Amino acid sequence: MKFTCNLGMRVLLEKGMQRKLLEDLKSENFFTWKEFADFCNVSIDCLYSWKNEKSLMPYNFFMNLNSKYYPFEIKDEFWASKKNVNLPIYDEKLAEFVGILLGDGNIFSGGIRVCGDSRYDREYLVNYVAPLIEDLFHVKPSFYLSKVENCLYLIVSRVDLICFFKQMGLKPGKKIINKSTIPNWIFENEFFLKSCLRGIYDTDGSVYELLPHWPGIFQINLDNKNLILLEDSRRALFKLGFHVSKICNLHLDKPRTYITRKEDVKRFYFEIGFNNPKHKYKLNQFVNS
Repeated sequence: MKFTCNLGMRVLLEKGMQRKLLEDLKSENFFTWKEFADFCNVSIDCLYSWKNEKSLMPYNFFMNLNSKYYPFEIKDEFWASKKNVNLPIYDEKLAEFVGILLGDGNIFSGGIRVCGDSRYDREYLVNYVAPLIEDLFHVKPSFYLSKVENCLYLIVSRVDLICFFKQMGLKPGKKIINKSTIPNWIFENEFFLKSCLRGIYDTDGSVYELLPHWPGIFQINLDNKNLILLEDSRRALFKLGFHVSKICNLHLDKPRTYITRKEDVKRFYFEIGFNNPKHKYKLNQFVNS
């Protein structure tokens, strides 16, 4: 029988029992974890999250396991989200985090999360973004490493944060559909704007040396399918006095803008900068020369 998962009510078991429950059921049916996930009608990442007790199983899923012998408590979907969280003032740190959210982050039904490539962005996520979240919101994010993709997630499950960002125009859900872009309060302050652009470029930006034809010439690119965000990022750079290309590669469904002039690349490095080491390292040699 296929399981269905109503994501409303959840069950809280004693520590270690949720893992035991799932491992026992998998073994009894001679499933691989992928086969077990398909049988349960959930993603394998979701099943791993339950197995590792990072999140709670839905109530009806638990009852389908016929596990009434285990003592449990019933919790609502957002039980872990209803804890106090600091709501920071509008400043440069918050502006940078807004840029990070607009780049590789998103707001979901239970809070906020930031995603990066586990191979190249780990240092940035662990050593910079996580402490920034703690500093801003006084809460430690959870880390989740995908088992099927090269993705590392930072997750903060706090409902208050959804309302906080919604008030500045950032809604939960898909950023392209919501037309998420740089909030007005950031555009009104030059320092906030530079910080926000840093967050956007740290996550969705890239740095290339134009080899083999132009060694020593570097390009700073911004790739994002959210055309409103791309256009507003261009507008922000123009406002700060930078030269930036038109939006290109639309025919390839890979919209991007780029900064190529040497003086603009160097000025971007010093005035806006990067906190993501993978970008900073690439430009160090060029800037130092």
